[in-house]
Amino acid sequence: MDNPRLVFDRLDQRITAWMAEHGLALLCVSVGFIFFWFGLLRFFAGLSPAQELATRTISLLSFSLVPPAVAIIVLAAWETAIGLGLVFRIQLRATVRDGRLLVAGPRSGRAQTAHGWSDMKPAGGRP
Repeated sequence: MDNPRLVFDRLDQRITAWMAEHGLALLCVSVGFIFFWFGLLRFFAGLSPAQELATRTISLLSFSLVPPAVAIIVLAAWETAIGLGLVFRIQLRATVRDGRLLVAGPRSGRAQTAHGWSDMKPAGGRP
């Protein structure tokens, strides 16, 4: 009978090797499905829980030059394209760059200040 510690070590090594081989692909697929799903929801009015927030943020960042109806369709197409790019690993470098650009908008200082996020405290009240 094998020592339980040796059995655990062998199992741990096999899991680690499997994750090293497949982890990036699984991450791309899972994040891709999230982008795809949220993008797909934006194509249908009222289904996306963050539609109002997204249109306000885009309006704010574009200085109200982009109409909300256009902004939401462009955002939906962009998110869906990023999702499909991640899931099917199409032009992965460009897809990741676009995803970073998409996420950077709401995290900008202009958007955070306008939405009142810059003065929010983390849970528990710690700074």
